[in-house]
Amino acid sequence: MNEVDQVSYVEAAFARTVACSVLLGSVAPADAQCEVASLGPTRSSFSHLVAIDDDIAVVGDPGDGIGIVRVYRSDDGVWTLECTLHSSKPDADEFFGSSVAVHEDCLVVGAPLADDLGPASGAVEVFSYSGTAWAFMARLTASDGDSADGFGNSVAIYGDTIVAGAPGDEREDVIFVGSAYVFRHADSEWHQEEKLLGPRIGEFVFGESVSLRDDIVLIGSPGAGKAYIFARDRAEWTLETELAPSTAGADSRFGWSVSLGIGRAAIGAFNDDGTTGSAWIFLDDLSRWTEEARVIASDGQPGEWFGRAVAINSDGTTLLVGAPNDSGFMGSTYVYRRSRESWIERTRLLSEPSFGFGSGVAISNDWAIIGAIGFAHAFAGMMDVDCNENGSPDSCDILAGDSLDVDGDGIPDECEACLADLDSSGEVSFNDLLAVVAVWGPCNDCTADLDDSGDVGFTDLLIMLSNWGPCE
Repeated sequence: MNEVDQVSYVEAAFARTVACSVLLGSVAPADAQCEVASLGPTRSSFSHLVAIDDDIAVVGDPGDGIGIVRVYRSDDGVWTLECTLHSSKPDADEFFGSSVAVHEDCLVVGAPLADDLGPASGAVEVFSYSGTAWAFMARLTASDGDSADGFGNSVAIYGDTIVAGAPGDEREDVIFVGSAYVFRHADSEWHQEEKLLGPRIGEFVFGESVSLRDDIVLIGSPGAGKAYIFARDRAEWTLETELAPSTAGADSRFGWSVSLGIGRAAIGAFNDDGTTGSAWIFLDDLSRWTEEARVIASDGQPGEWFGRAVAINSDGTTLLVGAPNDSGFMGSTYVYRRSRESWIERTRLLSEPSFGFGSGVAISNDWAIIGAIGFAHAFAGMMDVDCNENGSPDSCDILAGDSLDVDGDGIPDECEACLADLDSSGEVSFNDLLAVVAVWGPCNDCTADLDDSGDVGFTDLLIMLSNWGPCE
């Protein structure tokens, strides 16, 4: 990597000012998926600013240096602001919120310009949810941190483990080689467990991106055009394999974005093919990682930066790829589904108007969070289940009020019409109503307990009445 490349990476890694979004905002529906939430505006832009786990969405806003993080919670598809988090050093220009990650009741925030161990040495803060509120838990720094490391430029969390990238870390007097640090929670504290390094010094900005699942961590090194899989056995981490694309050029920036699902890894290369960009999927076969597919935008053009952000769902069957420079920096995000042995482009998500839409992407269950400058957008329908075959995902039908879901199981009631046919007569009728009334009240494992609440009551009656008549 020449000096110009090194400078561009420093600017990109530690001072990005035109990349992401912050308000879950209104968007036009996109094909099968539906936009749902509007969450408040922000002041800035960045690329790794959104995260989601189940019903918790996190949006970072580093602003002009003194950052904040907003936490949102979904209740039956309605997203509301739960709290706003600040750094434990609230007046410091450390770009708190430049990276975010969440898993279960633990949230991690990167502040890569923090000066705890020198200018831009970086720090990471951890917050935990008690059941009623989010509270500060710890502030982490690298054991050997130094100026310009950018520790916290990328973060990931899974269970009791946190990984933080430091793409500016120096190694043997060579700058911007990069590293990543692993922390583990034990005895009510977070302890540094390991420092992970790339196998060669000349491969730059290792740690620009990180992803974690179980005892596997995926680390991007776009200066090398590679990504690395490390595996943990007890407390020992070893390099399992290095991933490189079969066709992307050396300057493709392969590894700029990474994401791990169960048995699959997704890696973005936004500078591939003349900045048109691409994303790659690798398959884990008994710890032997092989290239499975390369995906590109069906309407891709040079300069779109397709692959600037990637996110693969937990079971490795749905992939989001952001193209934030699409259509003159308006941006877009592509949704791919694995079908049999192929990855199929399902739809292209858009927001009008928007800028940089797709600079950050995250996915969990049926939800996707897409970042854009000033906004973040929540889309439902990622599972792509359409039981009534009306061309719209079930979750979108329910959220729009086109289908009832009285029992709250995520399946439209019309797809469960015979659920209330208690006498198996082929229709929901007066006999079924009598069966519900006969066991009214607490009743575990009763067939009349249609909503599985442990109690036969008005909700069960509503389910029955909403499905009254012949079963279809």
